[in-house]
Parts: sequence; C-alpha cells; structure tokens
Amino acid sequence: MASTQKIKELTDEELVAWIRDRDKEMYQELMRRYQDRALRYAWSIIKDRDRANDIVQEAFIRAFINLKSFNLKKKFSNWFF
Repeated sequence: MASTQKIKELTDEELVAWIRDRDKEMYQELMRRYQDRALRYAWSIIKDRDRANDIVQEAFIRAFINLKSFNLKKKFSNWFF
C-alpha cells in the first residue's frame, strides 16, 4: 500500500488507475474527495438530506462497479457527476 501522503498527491485519474490495478480499498480516498461536493449537489436538486445521502451512496456504488469503464484520459469528476 502506498503512503497516505503519496495517495493524496495523486490526481483523481491516477488514483482511479491505482484502484483498478492495485488496491480497491483506495476507493475510500475518491469517496473522501467527492463526498461533500456530491452531497451539496444532490441536496441542491432535491432539498431532502436523507434522500440526498441515499442518492450519493448509490452514485458511489455505481461508480465503483463501473470504474473499469472510466477513460483515464478524461476528468473523473465529469464522469462521476
């Protein structure tokens, strides 16, 4: 496993490659990076905190399942949202 500092220095796209090739547990870092932003985005649309939490959780699950389809030459944030 890479050091925490090294992981934090990776771009999102580099981190996705790391997750796909080496360590699926590092998906937690992508979730940490996007959790608050995703919740704010979901809440701004539906104005219900519980539903926003459910939607974001589902989005992270679907993103993880489909991570292999992500094109590493694109921006992860655009793909995720």
